[in-house]
Amino acid sequence: MMRAWDRLLLALGGLLFMAGAAVFAVWLFHPEAMETFFSQLAALRRTVGGYWGLWTVPALLFLLGGRIVWVAFRRPPRVSGVFQVNELGTLTITRESIENLVQQALAQIRGIVVQSLRIKTNEAGEIQITLTLNADGEQDFPNLVEAVQSKVKERVERITGIPVRAIHVEIAKVQHRPASPVAKPRVE
Repeated sequence: MMRAWDRLLLALGGLLFMAGAAVFAVWLFHPEAMETFFSQLAALRRTVGGYWGLWTVPALLFLLGGRIVWVAFRRPPRVSGVFQVNELGTLTITRESIENLVQQALAQIRGIVVQSLRIKTNEAGEIQITLTLNADGEQDFPNLVEAVQSKVKERVERITGIPVRAIHVEIAKVQHRPASPVAKPRVE
């Protein structure tokens, strides 16, 4: 989001470009008017105060142009959560909170272990979730992934009210469940 100072500088830069276009248009239609304008500037330049006063214009234009270029190419600030604004104020839901909701949803599904979990948010306030899981191999993977995606999406959207744009699931490896000990009959 642009700060007020950046908006003001951008507006001033736009006005200067429009003024430059107007001066160029006047020069195209009435070159003699521009000649008198430049002769007046040349006379002003010969005075001490006018000389330094005229130097402030290119200095300010250079600083303004540098700031506009910096604003145009700087990285946008990283969003560490999802922000919502309503008439009463703002709501910030951190990534950690969303991760906890995802963990709660995944705890309801048997046969998986979470290896890694990444949450990304975009400027529109949508969530993208990337999961890397270990599975026990007892369920077929398409149904398992579908169950994971639907549980996670339903839980996150129901609790936060934020749309989940995508849930990417990777099954990293298949783990064998440890065999349950076989009860041996007691010999007495």
